[in-house]
Amino acid sequence: MPEIQINRDAGFEKKIKNKEPFSFANVKRIFLKDWMEIRGNRELFLPIILLPVIFSVAMPFLSGIGAIADPAEFGVSTVYEAILMMTNLMLKPMFLMIPTMVSMIIASDSFAGEKERKTAETLLVLPITHKELYLGKLLAALIPAIVFEILSFVIMGIEINIIALPHLLPGTPLLVFGDLSFWFVAFLLGTLFSTVSVQLGIMISSRSKSYKSAQSISGVIIIPIIGLMFGSIVNPLLLSDLGFILLLGVILAIIVYILIIIGSKLINREKLIANIG
Repeated sequence: MPEIQINRDAGFEKKIKNKEPFSFANVKRIFLKDWMEIRGNRELFLPIILLPVIFSVAMPFLSGIGAIADPAEFGVSTVYEAILMMTNLMLKPMFLMIPTMVSMIIASDSFAGEKERKTAETLLVLPITHKELYLGKLLAALIPAIVFEILSFVIMGIEINIIALPHLLPGTPLLVFGDLSFWFVAFLLGTLFSTVSVQLGIMISSRSKSYKSAQSISGVIIIPIIGLMFGSIVNPLLLSDLGFILLLGVILAIIVYILIIIGSKLINREKLIANIG
């Protein structure tokens, strides 16, 4: 990569030397640029749409129908109890997959996709700081994941309650919406898991030559969630225990903070330019 591209970036060098304040406007530009590219890339956009549909529409419907057909299979006597058990055992841990996988798909494309589209050189010589670049890429993956997370939560909750409506007993709380632990799993653990996923995905993408290679490596990020799913099967109350959820949230928040420090240092413009070839 020609050194002249770095040397001509006088605005950036001046910005670093003068230690100009952090500019959220630059972060916003990177976010908008990335999101426009994602919308125009069918290979990225289709999985982002299909995953929430599968996990928040298809899976709850099929699981709900199964619970209605044979409550005894869940070790309970009523349909309501079967749907409640199915929600806690399957849907609650599976819901974590939605924001994590959506953010992972976008994050894997963050730098590796730029290299494939031959736009990385233009991006990296812009007068922006390392932190602005890192945060812009992070928000470009995290914000869509949170939006789909909210939509999926609402859709899943409405669908499960419609399925369970004929079997609800007087005074029983609404499924999903009436479960405080589900709110914490969805919006505390879901957001933190997806933030960790984004940060690791960006780091992997910055060192990968292509989007597919970055995505294949990033796949290991969902292993802890799979572990939670198996843990919920062994202990159905695992993700209904607010103490456990909050403890896991604190651990994830610490990991997020550590990754912010590491990531903002690893996403170095000069190293990225040298790695483009």
